[in-house]
Amino acid sequence: MSCILAFVLAIAATCLSVEAQDVSLSPRAELPPGASEIVPKGFASFGIQASSFPYYFGNDKKVLRVGGTNGDQAIYDPSQEAAVTSADGPVIGGKGIPMNLTLGPSFFEGFKQLPAQWVFGIPFIDFNKTNSRKQAELFVRNAGISQIQALEIGNEPDLYKAVAHDAVVPPSAYVSKWHDYASNIRSDISGLRTPIWQALCLARAEGHDPLTLAKILQAGVLNNAIKSISMHYYQKTTSTGFEMQHTLLNHKYIKSGLAPHIDNVRYLRHNGHPDLEYVLGETGRYPVDRNAQPSSMADANFGSALWTVDMMLYAMSQNISRINMQQGVEMGFAAWHPIKAGKYAASVTAPFYAQVFVADVIGKENNTRIVELKTTEEGNGFQEFAAAYAIYNSGGLSKIAIVNLQRYVANGTDSVRPQRTFKLNKLPSLVQGATIKKLSGPGSEALNNVSYGGKQWLVENHGKETTASDDDTVHRDITGNSLTLQVDDSQAVLVVLERGKNIQAANQEL
Repeated sequence: MSCILAFVLAIAATCLSVEAQDVSLSPRAELPPGASEIVPKGFASFGIQASSFPYYFGNDKKVLRVGGTNGDQAIYDPSQEAAVTSADGPVIGGKGIPMNLTLGPSFFEGFKQLPAQWVFGIPFIDFNKTNSRKQAELFVRNAGISQIQALEIGNEPDLYKAVAHDAVVPPSAYVSKWHDYASNIRSDISGLRTPIWQALCLARAEGHDPLTLAKILQAGVLNNAIKSISMHYYQKTTSTGFEMQHTLLNHKYIKSGLAPHIDNVRYLRHNGHPDLEYVLGETGRYPVDRNAQPSSMADANFGSALWTVDMMLYAMSQNISRINMQQGVEMGFAAWHPIKAGKYAASVTAPFYAQVFVADVIGKENNTRIVELKTTEEGNGFQEFAAAYAIYNSGGLSKIAIVNLQRYVANGTDSVRPQRTFKLNKLPSLVQGATIKKLSGPGSEALNNVSYGGKQWLVENHGKETTASDDDTVHRDITGNSLTLQVDDSQAVLVVLERGKNIQAANQEL
């Protein structure tokens, strides 16, 4: 055992010696070839499991998707007083995701509570048109036409064969029934905009044969009423221990998980659908071994926040249009738990701060574009443990996001937290300073004391923004068109560049 331990420690020491090298970043002052398209303002959004929806009031103006597997199987009962019940037992505190749901009128009244843009999943698996039509009508009546981002028909139809023995599987039959439902609902509900449908909603990028993106498109699902294609994405990761460095905190691994979705984006663009939005409509994480590692609060640690930042920014750079991070009152990786449910206390978790970081990257402008920066140079191996992105507005460099994915676990003995040096070179000549906003936590496995930009959102303050006791936001003057930063292990920073003139004037100088 001691020999094995010595071997492991030797490997760790070798990794640390590589990771200690500086990273040199040279973002272009003007928008480079290969940058993303303009990032939609609602890119960083949420999805809410149908059984949890009544408990999640209070979100800001995001694109919110309500649906999922249990929503696809839900039935409506106009006489039921409760918002949602389950024939299998308690909606909260049971075993796993509650199924066989019955929704009452008050469930749909919840859509009146928020001025959000909604995506609603209409049941499809049981092919009960009456039930589906009634739920669609109640959703539209309560949400309002102007608040509808999209409607979905069904959820993960590529898995229907495993759920219902009589489910439609062949692409031609699936597409025929999909269009039948779509036309039936549109004829009954007046005022729906075109396009209105978010189609497919497959369980993974590749689908499950024969229901795949290519075969469904070939079967003729697309028409002018479809505005977006949705796929679901859950990456297998480890939330604790040294193994998290190889999955959760690993840029190369994060990119590999998104690769099939990026292939889909390119497929759409190369096959006559360049304007069709590609959405990760249900997104989260699973343990590598779900039996040995059941969901827990550890899935919402600070490492999960860093994973969320890097995953979202990379997806953004590759023209994925929106990501709905899935929420549920008994989901470990949820950004917040609005109530105590089972083993989960009411809390605002670290992944929530990742959403704020990403929203800050997008900003208030309507012309944000992003490109991944190379963090490797010949001789070092940072491609796994660091990520960086350049953000552009009005064609000029405006921000730089850096994610230091090196695992750090505070053990009470480290006097100084390890850092990595990032050198920003060739900054625009008009840039005179920068504000460095930090996404910080005590360590990769920390659950509390997280902050972003010196702000916190705590359950004891009902989620309202407060100033952190340790505001680590700093301002730096810039001379010589360069800036050197020290970024803690397990930390992300957003460098907001400050010009002597506005961006348009800077672009004239370029």
